[in-house]
Order: sequence, then C-alpha cells, then structure tokens
Amino acid sequence: MKLAAGRFNSVLCTLFLMPFVGVPALAGEPTQPKVNGTLSEIDGVPILRVWGTAEEQGFAQGFLLGPDIVRFLDGFLSSGTILDVEGYRNRILPRLGLMKIQPPYEAELRAMLRGIEARTGGPAIVSAL
Repeated sequence: MKLAAGRFNSVLCTLFLMPFVGVPALAGEPTQPKVNGTLSEIDGVPILRVWGTAEEQGFAQGFLLGPDIVRFLDGFLSSGTILDVEGYRNRILPRLGLMKIQPPYEAELRAMLRGIEARTGGPAIVSAL
C-alpha cells in the first residue's frame, strides 16, 4: 500500500534535504532574479558557491540544486525503503526522532525548500510517493 501523497511528501522532502545537500548535481541557469549562489563545473566536478545570510544561502542551495535533490530523493524513496506502511512504521518512524533539526538551521532548511519550490514551479513533490 502506498503512503498518502500531499503534505506528507513535502515533509519527507524537508526531512531528507539536509543530509543530501552536498550531493553533486548540475542545474541550468537560474531564472530567479536574486539567487545568492552559483553552480559551475571545474574539471567535471560540480561546484556550488553560496553567500549571504543563512536563509539566502539555503534558498540558493534549493534553487540551484532543487531538481537534482528532488530526483535523488525520488530514486531513494522508490527503492522500496518506505513505500509501504509497514516499511515506514518499522524503518523510518523509529529513526525520525534522531533527525532533529536544531533551531539555528531551521530557517536555512525552510529557505532551501522555498528555493526548490521556486525552481520547480510549485510544491516540492516527490513522485515516488
């Protein structure tokens, strides 16, 4: 049985963002007028540069890496780890308590999600759910 989509997938996307921000990714030119960052490539290695406040950096990370973050999460979630209720209850739910985001980083994470949504044109939806 698949888990319900909607708000749950946005929450999952938010919970999984921080550990995977460093995943190498390539993105096209941003269309957002104010993005405090750049994504380039040096010798085949993607280089992400961000600057500004924590929120501005989070937005830039989400905007520049958004499609790749969502694609990565989609692949991870469609691997069968949590697509069924039993797997979610047994594997994910007990570990959610370990994934606490400290208040100083919460604003950056929320801004990252806003950046993903600005880049993808809507809510950060993981299609595997």
